[in-house]
Amino acid sequence: MTRFKEILPKVLPTGAALLLFFIVSALYFAPQFRGEVLPQHDVQQYEGMAKEIWDNRAQTGEDPQWAGRMFGGMPAYLINVAYPAQLVKNTAGQIVKIINTPAAFVFFAMVSMWLMLPIVGVNPWVGIIPSLMYGLSTYFFLIIGAGHVTKMWALVYAPLMMGGAWLTLRSNMWLGGALTALFASLEIGANHPQITYYFLLAMAALWISEGIVAFRKKHLPSFVRRTAVLLAAGILAVGSNFAPLWYTMHHSKQTIRGGSELAAGEETSQEGLALDYATAWSYGRAESWNLLIPDFMGGDSGRAFTRDGKVAEALKPYGLEGIAEQLPAYWGQQPYTAGPTYLGAAALFLALLGLLLASGRNKWWIAAVSLLTLLLAWGHNFMGFTEFAFKYLPGYNKFRTVSMALVVVEWTVPLLAALALMPLWRGEVPRRKLLRALAWAGGITGGFCLLFAVAGSAIFDFGRTEAADFMSRQYYQMFQAAGMQEAIAQGAPEELGEVTADAMAADRAAIMRSDAWRSLVMIALAAGSVLLFALGRIRRGWLIALLGVIVLIDLVPVNLRYLPQSRFVAARRQQIQPTEADRAILRDPEPGFRVLNLTVSPFNDATTSYF
Repeated sequence: MTRFKEILPKVLPTGAALLLFFIVSALYFAPQFRGEVLPQHDVQQYEGMAKEIWDNRAQTGEDPQWAGRMFGGMPAYLINVAYPAQLVKNTAGQIVKIINTPAAFVFFAMVSMWLMLPIVGVNPWVGIIPSLMYGLSTYFFLIIGAGHVTKMWALVYAPLMMGGAWLTLRSNMWLGGALTALFASLEIGANHPQITYYFLLAMAALWISEGIVAFRKKHLPSFVRRTAVLLAAGILAVGSNFAPLWYTMHHSKQTIRGGSELAAGEETSQEGLALDYATAWSYGRAESWNLLIPDFMGGDSGRAFTRDGKVAEALKPYGLEGIAEQLPAYWGQQPYTAGPTYLGAAALFLALLGLLLASGRNKWWIAAVSLLTLLLAWGHNFMGFTEFAFKYLPGYNKFRTVSMALVVVEWTVPLLAALALMPLWRGEVPRRKLLRALAWAGGITGGFCLLFAVAGSAIFDFGRTEAADFMSRQYYQMFQAAGMQEAIAQGAPEELGEVTADAMAADRAAIMRSDAWRSLVMIALAAGSVLLFALGRIRRGWLIALLGVIVLIDLVPVNLRYLPQSRFVAARRQQIQPTEADRAILRDPEPGFRVLNLTVSPFNDATTSYF
């Protein structure tokens, strides 16, 4: 019995954390456990590309080297090829298959974060809170819904790769080196180089920070040895994935990432993507506020106004209220977005508290890489910095969708929150210091929410100017098609465009205002919990429990806006069925033709290749 009492405190947090993470994941993706499936666009495209490879593998036991069903053909190693030499991925990497996706994505993301946190000195009970923050980040649910499978697996392995680097540079360099090699291998094996690249930037920030500390404390020989171990871990990780990396690098020279032979002058020797193409998906400066307020920019691109809003009300006298359901609530600058990169208002409050309470060695490199990746995500909205990065950051010009850099912030914010909670758990923060930090963190994050809720309409125009110009042109075409020349001469299209734009701005302001109040409430709840702890009204266990509930009620409802359970369908509805055209083509005994399917976008759709 005595031995059991000694073991229980060590085992209990592990069991509680794993059980909680599984329950959260299973409840969110409950339809999955009823046999339903989630339609994912990119997964469907992948199935179209890979079907020929799967068929050949089933018939011959070998992988083809060329995918001939793709319209112009494609190297099979860029789609699906089994590499026996990827021993780490084929052994340790199989553990994630004990739970099926998509629930596995969220479960293992939380587990990975939770396993990393003790490495940085965070108690397992405390680690549950930042792990929930990381695994429930809204961006994860957007990419799960889209079917960005490799991206999600890369985000699962990234925390433990970073934890290995932390351990190597700060503590047990041999154990840290082994951990880094293992999870860097899995990270690279996930096959999303852009996600890996951004976390390598975070690792570089940690390395620079530790180098400065070593220089100041005259520990440079130890730092050099630890750096060598870290480099060796990286070489092992790359070596364990050498085959796919080699083939991809070789092929990239024949793609737009390898430069263009049609460019004029000196541009013919330049490699990398064109800057305007690479920065097409850039995060707007103002749009960055949706890290704190989810629908700050109106939500996703597909969201339209409703018939009971101000747009419909303004157009009702003209008999045009139905137009409201065709107009976008989103007013950001991205060509298309499935939703905001919401981190959680409570999470950001605790992260700021962490900046105020954590030691300098722990926080400044995290703050620096958070700012760096935020600026990189701005892309063409901060073009001078973006051009500098494209020119001087090795390999950075190979990547597009620069807004993806925010994945690092999705990790650093929960990490900073952990660094805030840990000194509270240990009772290391004097009450006066804690109350002062609490006032600053709550005042800044809550103050911005209050400002936008009360005075947002005076600060932003909610895309009113662009909407007025666009709608005026639309009404002009509508009136002209109807032969209403007199109304056009009297300026009716411009007048109606102004009316519509005013109403659109009012509805967008209302959407932002609602979520600003919501975020303020979440911050107040989190700050109130910490205040009760600071005043001695609740114990540390209750503080963690309260914050866990707040994180869940903050993030889960927002995630359900963009990936609701209603998206799941019966498995049979997801089976790809041949059309009459497919059946007719398959009856052709001469397979010497290419199939051009103009019922879909031929440059962006691979489902035709399935048959």
